[in-house]
Amino acid sequence: HVLFCTPSVVVAGAHPAPLADGSGAFTVAEVDRGPVALVDGFDAAPLTRAALDADPGAYVGTPRGFTFRVRGAGLTSPVVPADLDDPAQPRDTAGDPLTVAATEIAVDPETGRFLIDPAGLGIRVGELTVDYLLAAPADPVAEAQTFADLAVGLAPVLPAAVVAVATDTRQHRTDPTVLLSATKERRDPRDLP
Repeated sequence: HVLFCTPSVVVAGAHPAPLADGSGAFTVAEVDRGPVALVDGFDAAPLTRAALDADPGAYVGTPRGFTFRVRGAGLTSPVVPADLDDPAQPRDTAGDPLTVAATEIAVDPETGRFLIDPAGLGIRVGELTVDYLLAAPADPVAEAQTFADLAVGLAPVLPAAVVAVATDTRQHRTDPTVLLSATKERRDPRDLP
């Protein structure tokens, strides 16, 4: 078995900020410093509009994706995947103009932006928080030590025939078949490339 790991940061209870452009849209971050790409909690790959459109239930209201909360309780309003590169002119994932119902939240995971009608949802913006995941800042030295420690720690708890390899998938897009063939020749996961 091969275990791929990518460091990510869990942001919980962030108070969204309105975009500085005055479009009425918000960013998941507490200060608008530009687009914030969300990541998939399964493999820390960038969360795309297409992925959210294909399976919103995998990402909305789950630790794998993001959760909107009002006074701590999960908001169950329908989420609509959107392209909010220009929040004043929202588009759907096909690039067509998007009209968002008052009871929906349009979310663009690629920019970390969303459109919401607080009055339509019966909430106040100040009551809204969001939980989401971001890619961790790259620190090759710290990451190398983390992955080495993880690999060594996994080896004793796994059956003798199983070798686990931890790698940062942002830095190393390794072919699993290469790693699997390498594990047949080596027993210590620290010896793997």
